[in-house]
Amino acid sequence: MAIGYTPQTWANGAAPPLSAANLQTMDNGINAACDLLDNPTALAACLPDATASVPGKATAAQITKLGGIEALADVTDEANVTAIAVATAEVTAAPAHWWVLVGGALKRMTQAGWTALVLAATGKSNLATGFTLAGGTTPKTLTVSDDADTANIAQATTALRGTAEIATAAELVTGTDDTRVPSVKQLKDATGLADFFLTRRTKMPDGATAVYSQDAWATTDSWVSDYSPAPSVSGGVLTFKGDIFKIIAGSNSKLVVARIRCISGDTTIKIFSGVSVGSAPSITLKSNIWSVVSAQLLQAATNHVLILSPDASYIFELDFIWIGDYSYLPGSLSEEAARIANQIGDTAGVGAAATATITSNGTNVNTPAFGTLTTTTGLPAADSTFKVGTKTYTWKSALTPTEGEVLLEATVAACLTNARDAVNGTAGTLGTKHQCTANSLFTATASATILTVTAILRGTVGNGATYEIVAGAGSELTASGALATGGVDDTVTIGGKVYTFVGQTPTVEGQVRVEVTYIDTLSMFVRAINRTNPGIYDGVNYKIAAANPLVYATQLGAPIVITAGRANGSSYTGALATTAPGILGNQITIAKSAATLTLANPAGGTTTLAGGVDDAGAKAKAQLGPAIGAGATPGAMPTRTSTSIIGYRGVADCASGAQVTLPAGGTWMFRVATYGATYNSVMAGTAAGGLMSGTASANLRMFYERIA
Repeated sequence: MAIGYTPQTWANGAAPPLSAANLQTMDNGINAACDLLDNPTALAACLPDATASVPGKATAAQITKLGGIEALADVTDEANVTAIAVATAEVTAAPAHWWVLVGGALKRMTQAGWTALVLAATGKSNLATGFTLAGGTTPKTLTVSDDADTANIAQATTALRGTAEIATAAELVTGTDDTRVPSVKQLKDATGLADFFLTRRTKMPDGATAVYSQDAWATTDSWVSDYSPAPSVSGGVLTFKGDIFKIIAGSNSKLVVARIRCISGDTTIKIFSGVSVGSAPSITLKSNIWSVVSAQLLQAATNHVLILSPDASYIFELDFIWIGDYSYLPGSLSEEAARIANQIGDTAGVGAAATATITSNGTNVNTPAFGTLTTTTGLPAADSTFKVGTKTYTWKSALTPTEGEVLLEATVAACLTNARDAVNGTAGTLGTKHQCTANSLFTATASATILTVTAILRGTVGNGATYEIVAGAGSELTASGALATGGVDDTVTIGGKVYTFVGQTPTVEGQVRVEVTYIDTLSMFVRAINRTNPGIYDGVNYKIAAANPLVYATQLGAPIVITAGRANGSSYTGALATTAPGILGNQITIAKSAATLTLANPAGGTTTLAGGVDDAGAKAKAQLGPAIGAGATPGAMPTRTSTSIIGYRGVADCASGAQVTLPAGGTWMFRVATYGATYNSVMAGTAAGGLMSGTASANLRMFYERIA
């Protein structure tokens, strides 16, 4: 409570007047103060509660807290320490000192002391010995001896989990220790070890993701046939009659590998895309014998895959089929290869890629359009005109001179000669016989009565509307037609890909522009096959979306060499190309419409690449020679259509006293078949190609065969 006192007023430093009223006021104030001091409750009400920043009276809560302190307390009790420990984060690394409760008191202990304390409490000499580990719902006891090299854990067996040591690389090779195990990485790297005893076995190529594969058939997977009954599945094998086919996306230009047999008898099959069954090679099957066969699919927009037999009534079984980019992982071996590997594995031999050449006769591709202006009636009239392309020419008795003028002469032949020079812009007669720059669309030749004009750009472009040929009134000329005609675009087809030569800038896929010279055209064709430097040439000199997937091209002088494989860089020398050795390259077809080009392969053929040999084929060839007799060369056996091929045979008739000329090159074996006759005094022998030494003793017939 407040002390009731009213202060008196002092004026000018003088005390208030002494009066009964003032004295009574002072007495009342002193009395109130005394009453307050005698009443603690009232006095406390006048003081604020004490805080950390404000002095005042202690609150009841503060008094209670002070009352909880033990008398002479110098330690904190166990319950408080436990509460602190629960609220404190655990340490993750061993500290230098530990705080522990000993006899109810908090003591500091070193790590070594703590270790000794635990060992003493458990009766152990090593922390790794005899502790119980909780795992799952059942505690398990792990007992480890002090000697780490003699672990007291059971050795793993086929029936018991336990410990096992990792094998060494040498042990992977010897393969005699059945107590050690390889690591995952060791197994991955093991196929690179010399003498490693394991090899990955695979039915089908495993080095690339298949476009399509089917094994252990559960259904027909939408394969259909033209014959009844429809394809069916039994025992994981697909059975069909006569043929079978399916549309498989992405199968263009891919390889097919299949395991198949015919259960009706010996026959042949063809595996091909939707291009042409005629270009697909025949594959021989023996009755009831499983065969693993392969075929290269050509480019076909339909993505059809067909297996066809000429024997429509025959029944076939298909074990598996795989379609994709032919590739095996390192260390993989197909089951079929494993069967024959030991037979040829030790034989030396290196495969070769199939090839073909494209050679020009020196004339550019494409037939140019042309037309004629013919006169038989007389000389052209002065100031009459004729038109070639977009340019009009005017006959003049005398040159003025003005562009487009052609001088009239006394004869028709001389007039046409001047017209020829005018179209060609011949410099030697400019200003005397004509006043003309060269025609932008045509060149010209002349005879006594005919002016022939030929389109500069070769091909169908010359058949266009701007290639006009017009005989004006009075010119005494007759045009072959309103427009030039006869322009033809040539084509070359490689592995199903059609390349069309055009005289103008290419705008359609597959077009290749004809260059000024045939050499330049062939060079650009090589770039188109390989899609060399598309940033420079694509849309300008060729229009090609992708390099040919089956071959790459090189140019060695005028001939182009086509090789099985694929270009993978900007070079067209072959340095940045991937060659694909093997007999599959011999199935790649080639064709051409250009009369100026010649196709040829090493076997003397003109419709496919040839000369492709797998490594296995080269090894087999090395064995086959000795197998069929000394001096035999099995590489020549498939074809005898060319005199350059070993094994080519021929016959020649020779008159008495005359000489025989063998085909050029190589070494030939000959035999005289006429009774009593000899050549160079012998009936048989060998000779070099060309004109044989000696003469015939009588009229004779000689048979010969190339042997080298």
